[in-house]
Parts: sequence; structure tokens; C-alpha cells
Amino acid sequence: LVMVEGIPVQFIPVYNELVKEAVESAVEATYRRIRIRVLGPEYLLAIAVQTNRPKDRERAIQLLSQAKLDSKLLGRVLKKYGLGERYGKLKA
Repeated sequence: LVMVEGIPVQFIPVYNELVKEAVESAVEATYRRIRIRVLGPEYLLAIAVQTNRPKDRERAIQLLSQAKLDSKLLGRVLKKYGLGERYGKLKA
């Protein structure tokens, strides 16, 4: 995370097709009169599952417990990128 005027911001480089799709589907929002693009929680969860580092697994568990997820979108993304089995292990 990078602090921008006291606000924690995470920049995600587009390093594979999942992240590319996530960025392309990001929604625009306004924060303090600044237009921003925000990745959906389904994509953040899928990226965390794909990356699979301990901190990403923790982030995925946090998203599962706190975010309102579109289960159809999440299922489609997990299937498309072959992450269903890893996601199942995470949820277990």
C-alpha cells in the first residue's frame, strides 16, 4: 500500500489475464472529487486466491467474511482461470 494524502492506495500492475480483466471491469467512483477506478471484490478475491501467498490468503478470508460478493461472477472468474480447487481449499 502507498499513502496518497493520508489515504492508503494499492496499485496493481497488469501482469496476467486475470488482472487485466479485473482492471477492465473496474468501476469508476469519485473520492474527494477525484475519479478513481475500483476493482470488484470478486476479482480481488480471485487475484488473492491465484497469488496464494499467506498475506493474500488472509486477504481472501477477510473478503469472504466482509464483502458482498456476486457469487455468479465469482464462480465464472474462478472457473475461467482454473482457481476453483484452490478456492475450495481456502474455504475449507
